[in-house]
Parts: sequence; C-alpha cells; structure tokens
Amino acid sequence: MKISNLTKYFSALVAAIFIQGCATGPPAPQVDMSSYSKAAPGMAGVYFYQWKTGIYGSSSDVKFVLDGRVLGRINTGEWIYMEVPEGKHNYRLSGGLFPIDIPHQFNAGQNYFFIGQLSGFEDSVVWINDAEKIKDVISNMESGRYKRRSSN
Repeated sequence: MKISNLTKYFSALVAAIFIQGCATGPPAPQVDMSSYSKAAPGMAGVYFYQWKTGIYGSSSDVKFVLDGRVLGRINTGEWIYMEVPEGKHNYRLSGGLFPIDIPHQFNAGQNYFFIGQLSGFEDSVVWINDAEKIKDVISNMESGRYKRRSSN
C-alpha cells in the first residue's frame, strides 16, 4: 500500500500536536552551569549542541530557529551558547517542506539544553530535560570533545 503525501503530512501534524503537549511539561533540571554562563537579567541561557558523529551529518550545519529566526548554527561535535528573553517562544523541532514549531517556556536565569542533528536531510532539534544527559553534555564540553563554535 502506497502512503500519500497528505497522509504523511497529517501524521506529522498529529505527531507535532502530541509532542507539543510533551514540550510544555516539567521545568528544566537544575544543573550547575556557573562555570559556563549566567544569563543576563530577564534572559534564559540556551546551550545548543550536536553529537560528535564524524563525517556523518557534517555536510550541513544544523540551525537553532526561535520564533522563525535563526539564532545559531552548529556542526557535528560543536556547541554554542545564546540568551533569549524570558517568556514563551516557538523553537523549530524540524525543518523541511513542512516545518514544525513547538512552544517552549523559557524562565529567566535558567539554562536550557537542545540537541540538533540532521534527520533525513532536515534539521531536527530536541529539548533535553534529563539531568544525566545534561551532565554528559557538560562533560563533553569540559573535555573538549565538543568544541565551542565561535561564530554563527
């Protein structure tokens, strides 16, 4: 049975609605990031990183899109830090022909971690809300396994 484009689009829409409910869940875990950053008053810190995958995924940068605006780009094994105003913003979960944006609440003084990757030739960005995964990311940043990208 061949799946039509309309069915694929509808499935992606249903998945986005389901994920949207999940994305407004618990607040970000509190992990000590004082050695890296302290957001300016009224701002939230955003760490955006990509697993080190070697040549796979290195052909194109992954973009972090917030409220329709590209705030940063990274490639395999890189990370960047950005600050965003406190409040509810939409981040781009996936790009492509039918981009999916997810609302997310950013609280002043908190840091948020997002992982980016190429998925089917499209950017894919996911909020990380697991303290152990965040500690692994910090460890990779501290060891130099993940390199800070100096410019976007």
